[in-house]
Amino acid sequence: MSDGICVHDDGAVRCITINRPERKNALDVETRRQFADLIVESHANPQVRAIVFTGAGGDFCAGADIKKMVRSADGGAAYERIQAAQEIARVMAEGPKPQIAAVDGAAVGLGMGIALACDYIVAGPSARFAGGFVKVGLCADNGVLFTLPQRVGPARARTMMLLSETVCAEEALRIGLIDKLAESADDVLPTAIDVAATLAAGPPLAITAISQAFNALPATFSDALQWEIELQVPLLCSEDHREAAAAFAEKRAPVFTGR
Repeated sequence: MSDGICVHDDGAVRCITINRPERKNALDVETRRQFADLIVESHANPQVRAIVFTGAGGDFCAGADIKKMVRSADGGAAYERIQAAQEIARVMAEGPKPQIAAVDGAAVGLGMGIALACDYIVAGPSARFAGGFVKVGLCADNGVLFTLPQRVGPARARTMMLLSETVCAEEALRIGLIDKLAESADDVLPTAIDVAATLAAGPPLAITAISQAFNALPATFSDALQWEIELQVPLLCSEDHREAAAAFAEKRAPVFTGR
């Protein structure tokens, strides 16, 4: 797509690579916009059934490009800036297709936010996760205030943010920050693509519903029951559900179409 972002399609799996290794894949404003636009296009593309995000050169994403950050701004400019920063998280959360992060090296600030916005995270032995926001006098953005506590719990998330704690790959697996720890850096992307291929072969409507449910966690048990009704009723009426039932009865693998 550009020098800063590379795209490769392997069947129904799309791999999006942040390609700014000289900056540890930190994203400037223009690359962030391109990244968000590409995510929207990928979710709208009927040939794409799952999306993998990764980084080039041994790092996932070191966050926003600090060298190009405005040192001061008035309220209006700051508001526009935070809206732009949130756009990646917004389009990822609104997208209907499963998203998988393949993380090696640094996943800091915005980079950690991108990984946390995914449905599944594969990390390599050298992966390290950190908020980093407080080091530049900021709180958090890109949805981290929601996605980090959802992964590790409010207490650990608060500690990570307040102390700008860096979490290594093994600790990330132990606390639930990631889903799978690959044996080596070379295994990270292939493992993520395998997960993506599995999800791409699954029932799209059901996978979308599960992802949406966890992006809008209900506040009470009653809310959860109502949310289940709203999600499950259309699925019970779908062709995919009928196909799965027929395949089970016929002892064959189902073929899902997303209808």
